[in-house]
Amino acid sequence: MHTNTNSKIASWEPPSPHRPEYYVQSPPRDSHDGEKIPLTPILSPVASPDRYARISSSTRYSGYFKPRSPNITIGSTSRRVGNQFDAVERETSDDGEGQRRCCFQGLVAGFVLLLTFFALGLWGVSKHQKPVVIMKSIEFKNFVIQAGGDASGVNTEMVTLNSTVTFLFRNTAGFFKLHVSTSPLDLSFRELILATGSIDEFSQLSKSERTLEVTVEGSEVPVYGGGADLRRQNVEGEPVPLTSSLRIRAYAHILGRLVKPIYHIEVQCSVNMDSKNMNVAIPLSNQCIYN
Repeated sequence: MHTNTNSKIASWEPPSPHRPEYYVQSPPRDSHDGEKIPLTPILSPVASPDRYARISSSTRYSGYFKPRSPNITIGSTSRRVGNQFDAVERETSDDGEGQRRCCFQGLVAGFVLLLTFFALGLWGVSKHQKPVVIMKSIEFKNFVIQAGGDASGVNTEMVTLNSTVTFLFRNTAGFFKLHVSTSPLDLSFRELILATGSIDEFSQLSKSERTLEVTVEGSEVPVYGGGADLRRQNVEGEPVPLTSSLRIRAYAHILGRLVKPIYHIEVQCSVNMDSKNMNVAIPLSNQCIYN
């Protein structure tokens, strides 16, 4: 009897210090007294494999001991959080890039708008700063009418005229220079041009002026039907009515070539040529029309 007991005791292994505790609770029953059965911790003894199998099968349905895989859950959660973070970061970067693009476009549009208003303001100011042309005088140095023939051999009266016209050009603008060109300055009798003069292009600084002298001359100009009247007036000593015409074109470059105001001035003067007043400057101040 004692020997068997020793053999049984020898076959037992010492219990593990980390043996899990199990809480066993009987199914709820109807109780008239309303008392609840308390939970009782029971140490799991070392038993045979069959007993362990029964215990594991009985605890398989227990929610407290349902096997979990925390590493897999944490990894998938981390991947989801990482994906969400990447999506938010992409959206943030896209929003930032869009905001920078919108700011750049807004700056460009504002600069263009400001430059346009500034150019329009300069153009409006420049339109009120027109150049001034003042015709001063004309001096006849020579006037000869004689019989002759044109290049085709037709007999007609021929006129030779030599004169000098003086006028003033003034740039009234305060902040830009003018580039000036003119048409030929003509002297005509009844729409028949007797003499012409040319003016070289020039530039005029702001708030400045210059006086120009133009030689207007014609040599042996055929006058055809008008020659009889010219000869008669010249012989009788009557003044010959002549018309002087001049067209001036001036322009400026403001802000590079962004603003380019252009001015056109037409001047027409009526003057009487008198053979008694040769080599005398005849004032034109009250004889001209400016357009």
